[in-house]
Amino acid sequence: MKYAFLLFTFLFGSIVCQAQLQVKEAIGSIGDIKLPDPKEPLYEDDKYVVRRTCSGEWGGTAWFKNKQTNIEYSCAAVCPISVNKIDGTYYVTSTLMHLIGFSTIVEIKDPDSMEVFVLPPARKIKGKRVRYVGEAESGSTLGVVMLAESAQKVILGSFIDNGILYHLMRGYKEVYVATIKDKELTKVLQVLAENVNPMHIPFKRENELFIPFVATDNNIKGYIKIVGNIITVVRPKA
Repeated sequence: MKYAFLLFTFLFGSIVCQAQLQVKEAIGSIGDIKLPDPKEPLYEDDKYVVRRTCSGEWGGTAWFKNKQTNIEYSCAAVCPISVNKIDGTYYVTSTLMHLIGFSTIVEIKDPDSMEVFVLPPARKIKGKRVRYVGEAESGSTLGVVMLAESAQKVILGSFIDNGILYHLMRGYKEVYVATIKDKELTKVLQVLAENVNPMHIPFKRENELFIPFVATDNNIKGYIKIVGNIITVVRPKA
């Protein structure tokens, strides 16, 4: 009886989650949207401006600059693609495309509790001052809680709907939406029955999230637009 109840609860929860999100298709091209300036912040609210740096397999960083004090705090994040905020808590999504791929989602309740990064002195080699790749990246986890990390999974972008944090994932032969359950990224809804590669990190315009992609089977460019609970796949007419 207990097993049946747990099974019902799991299935009912999945059905409710899928019912909230809707997937649509539309005809268009990547030229319909203007890609952001590389200098634009990854995220900004009334308290912080967040930027990203990425040195690939050698590290990456999420930098939170306090607007009132101008002090910049940082944490290790390889490599940040999305920042979301729920009830005053920040969630940083990072993903690395190198080799099999690697993704993490961390929780930051108070960015001011993170590390203030100090750049180490340059090394002196054969009379010259040099720096290795990744030395300018933070390795700190101070003030950060790891919610999920997974190899072989690439996150295309993260978004919030109805107070729930969702992650758009690239699987082996599909694109799907996942949530975190028991520190694992668990599929709740399929978006595409094909694979795509990101061609730019996600970016927002007002309340719209855009995720540009390139389809791996035909090299056709398109994008996914997320507004609230509506996920729209936009690509040229076949």
